[in-house]
Amino acid sequence: MGASAIRVRIPFRRPFATAAGTWHERDAWILRLHASDGRVGLGEASLDPAADDAALDDLAAAMRAFVARGAGGAGGAGGAEPVHATVLGAIQAAKLDLGILSLDAASPSTTVAVNATVATEDLEKSVGEARSAIERGFTTI
Repeated sequence: MGASAIRVRIPFRRPFATAAGTWHERDAWILRLHASDGRVGLGEASLDPAADDAALDDLAAAMRAFVARGAGGAGGAGGAEPVHATVLGAIQAAKLDLGILSLDAASPSTTVAVNATVATEDLEKSVGEARSAIERGFTTI
């Protein structure tokens, strides 16, 4: 099995305000695992937008090391485990996408719960966004 990865920077449609700061984009790595039959599984490795340059560099090094090993390690054919937990998450997601890793199928879910995120520094706008999310059916905000 082969592997490739690309670093992407995704701009937000609007600034994302948190207690740690306001973010305008997100850095991520898209991992592709290439099966011998031509199928490709995708996974994503990303950090909190507040991650410093050293953490981003560490993630980049871990992703490049995994790809350089040719998808060895992390359940592949030989090699060491990735040094970064988010790389392991990307690998597992890509293997799930390929169907070579499975979750406990004892009680498969037919839905995926997601949360709504309120990202504004203004209290009235936050309340309005939360109410709107509730009206749209979100149960976690």
